[in-house]
Amino acid sequence: MEMHEKQRKILNRLAEAAARGVSPPTILEFVEFLGVKSPAVVQYHLRKLQEAQLIQKTPGKSRSVQLTNLGKGEVTDRSIPVLGDIAAGMPILAQESKQPNDLVRDLTGRGDFAVRVKGDSMKDADILDGDYAILRTQKTADQGEIVAVLIRDFDTEATLKGYYPESDGARFVAANDEYDDIVLEHGADDWEILGKLVGKVRYDDGYMPEGNGA
Repeated sequence: MEMHEKQRKILNRLAEAAARGVSPPTILEFVEFLGVKSPAVVQYHLRKLQEAQLIQKTPGKSRSVQLTNLGKGEVTDRSIPVLGDIAAGMPILAQESKQPNDLVRDLTGRGDFAVRVKGDSMKDADILDGDYAILRTQKTADQGEIVAVLIRDFDTEATLKGYYPESDGARFVAANDEYDDIVLEHGADDWEILGKLVGKVRYDDGYMPEGNGA
């Protein structure tokens, strides 16, 4: 959808606020963010976005501007929360460590959350220690797809592996011959797929995580 550059910036800024879990900017904060001189300019662009049904807001209430579902589809600069570390090796304790400023850019446009990779078990799939894996939330996957799987054995653990369903369970396979497969049975409550890998971010690519989680 064609729109004014400032309207696009407003949509991206609202998406960033939602990803951080913080309130949307006030009119005066938008004035500073857009580099304009008057709140009337911000009001004009907000009105145009509302007329296009890309945002919604509560009249007379500060910090009430939100993206509509249609507006979310127009976001071009998405950031998603980093929820902690995940093993690319032996499973590690899964600790959700989401902080408001722990964000990473989702260049795929399809991710819901990110995790930081620890280990080298997926190196032959070009997923390296320190990468940020971009994941889409889903409970199932097709054979061979890379997933984040939560394992409730002695502690709650999570790992990133290739998924291979079997008649009596599932096999989770590393992309490194030095690691054994992890075989889990169906019908057990001790594991679940958290999401499917849709992309990654690497420091060497020039895309740096934002905020103090970098």
